[in-house]
Amino acid sequence: MSQHPLLPMTLAIGLALNTVAPSIHAMQEQHEQGHEHPGGGESVLPRPALTKVMSAYHTAPHDDNDEEDVHGDLHDKDGEEAAAHSAPHDNDDEKDGLGDEHDEGGEEAGVIRLSSAQQQMIGLNTVALQPRPLRVLIRAPGEVVANRYGTSVVASLTDARILKRHAVLGDHVSQGKALVTLFSDTLVTAQAGLQTAFREWQLVKELGEQASGRKRYGAAQANYLHAVAQLQAYGLSASDIESLARSTSSRPLGQFVLNAPHAGVIQSDNFLLGAQVSAGQALFTLVDESDIWVEALLPPETRIDDGVAPRARVVIGNRSLDGRIIQRSHSINENTRTRMIRIAINNSDHSLHPGLFATVELEQGDTELALVVAEQALTRTEDGDWAVFYEVSSGMYRQQEVEVLRDLPDSRAISGLEPGTRIVVEGAFFLASEQAKSGFDIHGH
Repeated sequence: MSQHPLLPMTLAIGLALNTVAPSIHAMQEQHEQGHEHPGGGESVLPRPALTKVMSAYHTAPHDDNDEEDVHGDLHDKDGEEAAAHSAPHDNDDEKDGLGDEHDEGGEEAGVIRLSSAQQQMIGLNTVALQPRPLRVLIRAPGEVVANRYGTSVVASLTDARILKRHAVLGDHVSQGKALVTLFSDTLVTAQAGLQTAFREWQLVKELGEQASGRKRYGAAQANYLHAVAQLQAYGLSASDIESLARSTSSRPLGQFVLNAPHAGVIQSDNFLLGAQVSAGQALFTLVDESDIWVEALLPPETRIDDGVAPRARVVIGNRSLDGRIIQRSHSINENTRTRMIRIAINNSDHSLHPGLFATVELEQGDTELALVVAEQALTRTEDGDWAVFYEVSSGMYRQQEVEVLRDLPDSRAISGLEPGTRIVVEGAFFLASEQAKSGFDIHGH
């Protein structure tokens, strides 16, 4: 096989370059260190030898294609060195340092940024959390009952017969309103006796005690007063008795009307027209519902300080009402093993009625300090845990997982934040939506 004409020459040039390159590098290092190269700074390869090698290369015959291959290799090496010198230096330490500074100075991961206009649009509001006394909340079942101090039973004080009804069940009546008209044989005798006693009394008064005699004068006065008292006991009013005595009443003898003793609502009227009723039999139950009661049954160990009228919250349906404790039982029910308390609620709109079920919430004395947040400030993380949004800086908010310690009326006691942290109480739902869209997980999953 014939040898390529340029192969010996190529090997010679390569040997020369390998010999020269270390010398050049050595000279450069010594120059940078301020030392002179041994031997006057000349190359390790003698200049005549180098000249002879290069001259041999130029005078030797060679093929153009082979020359092109060799020069191509040389050019490729030169190009790689040029690219290496011209490209930016890849200093890993320097690059990492700049990257860290950028991360620290840039926007933090998971932070939601809102402009002033966006905050105003969603009504965003923040408050600073401060520890406050955590009060014990007690819940107990209860029932709305009539105010017994404002309840009256309307009854006939004598045997009588029902003639006419003037009010029916559910009517709101005012004080003095006519409720029912009755007739009594006994009352006829009493009314007639009143009229006789009244006329006698009027006569002796005109004659005077001296002319009529002291005995007659005293007897006439006593008989008249007795007749009046008897009719008052039957339920007649002073005006009815006066008109009856003077015979100016349009009502026949034996008839009388029972009137409402106070304003209220008729809750029962268990009688029929024409029925005969006995003395003392209840005809109406009249309840003043402007102030109504709720009776609740508490665990026997519940302690409510005497001498204090604590406030109570009563939940009836979807309504939450404020009330005041007016009575506390000092004994435990033997059957239910509970203790009863009575709560008064203003019911001037007559929206509550006896028989409604209720839930009574009582706050007991101060215990520990805790951070309390409103319910609307709480959101859920992707894992379903409770969280709130706190203010990182002006216009920047981040979600923080918290632990709910206790449920309170319209609020929760939490842990997981430092006192003084400003949390979002209005607009948290919007931030939670933005958090979900960004897909950021506060756990870093």
